[in-house]
Amino acid sequence: MNMEFNQHIIEYMTHCYSRQLRPKTMHSYESTLRLFERWCKEELGIETVDAVTESTIRHYISDIQQRGKYTFYSNDLTKVTNAPEHRRDYTLVMDRTFARAASFVGSNEYNLLQDARRDYPSYQVTLRSIKKKEDKESYRGLTYQYMENYIATHANAARIMEEYKELRLQAECHSIRYANIKKWFLAMYPEVAQFGVTEIPERKVENTLSIVKGETALQAA
Repeated sequence: MNMEFNQHIIEYMTHCYSRQLRPKTMHSYESTLRLFERWCKEELGIETVDAVTESTIRHYISDIQQRGKYTFYSNDLTKVTNAPEHRRDYTLVMDRTFARAASFVGSNEYNLLQDARRDYPSYQVTLRSIKKKEDKESYRGLTYQYMENYIATHANAARIMEEYKELRLQAECHSIRYANIKKWFLAMYPEVAQFGVTEIPERKVENTLSIVKGETALQAA
């Protein structure tokens, strides 16, 4: 059963509440989980908890260690850096959605902002301004599972699936990221880049996946 990250996090936080954990502890737990959720979606295109593997967690830990344990972002509140030798602008950046939520005393966003201000009193708080590119597409729903289903239901599926699996293997080894695989996929299937993510009938996916597996087995033999 596929479950969205948010549903799992809510259930876990409800469990923590039933155990009467301290509010500060619960806040720390939720912030950590939200960070992991966002990393999975932005770095690997993972939308559901069922898609998370042991390798995913190892990749996440390695990535966090490389970035530095003091670099964090949660719910669009981003501390740019804590290392003065790396930056000249010591700033806490938040978007307008976070800023509105933080204006309510007691909200998660308010508490997170106050924690950041206490930890970094010399930092200025600013609103993030994003200049959107008119031609940029987000391709919402373009997950690894969608890519696999799409490949399986189109021409030369066995050959392209092998190339896709090789890229996924490289991603597991941290040499490339989701963005690279997405770029490859959109170049391979320009119609998706042009018309966006469309629904693929489940029956068609099941039928073609069995064919692809058979072709792959024959090639291996």
